[in-house]
Amino acid sequence: LHRFTEADEVFKNAERLCTVVHYPVCADVVGAKGVLEMDRGHYAQAQTLFESVLAAARSSGDQFWEANALLDLSWSADEQTHLDQALDWADAARRISVAKGYDDISQTALGNMGWAYYKLGDPEKAEGMFIEAKKQAEKLGDLTDQVTWLQAIGYIYLDVHKFDAAEESYRQ
Repeated sequence: LHRFTEADEVFKNAERLCTVVHYPVCADVVGAKGVLEMDRGHYAQAQTLFESVLAAARSSGDQFWEANALLDLSWSADEQTHLDQALDWADAARRISVAKGYDDISQTALGNMGWAYYKLGDPEKAEGMFIEAKKQAEKLGDLTDQVTWLQAIGYIYLDVHKFDAAEESYRQ
């Protein structure tokens, strides 16, 4: 809702509680604060928070948490146009998620890689990533992500003047 002042107050309360008592949900507070910073457009601050989440995830041995932190780092790097980093983070998240069967993380990582390749000027690699992400979203029954990847594929087709293919992608 972009009610940042209210969000700051909620985070202050959560951080205060988490310094006094150890709740399992406290581990998510830093990551959620990183998402808030992303929404604000403070990508470097978000990256710092996501890096601390990654360190905690690795220390705990929780690979689901680690894959999510890597995905968040990919998102942050992409927004900062650190595209090589975005690819590295997303690929690391994808490798963990494929090995562990975290299909939703895997398809999002493929999509993040697609965006990085697209912005790097490699539409062929981007298209392949988006197509694979769309297939995985279909398997998961995730209509929202299917639409996201179809739209991204349409952008690629528009860029290379494949207007019929772009129209078909948008119709889907």
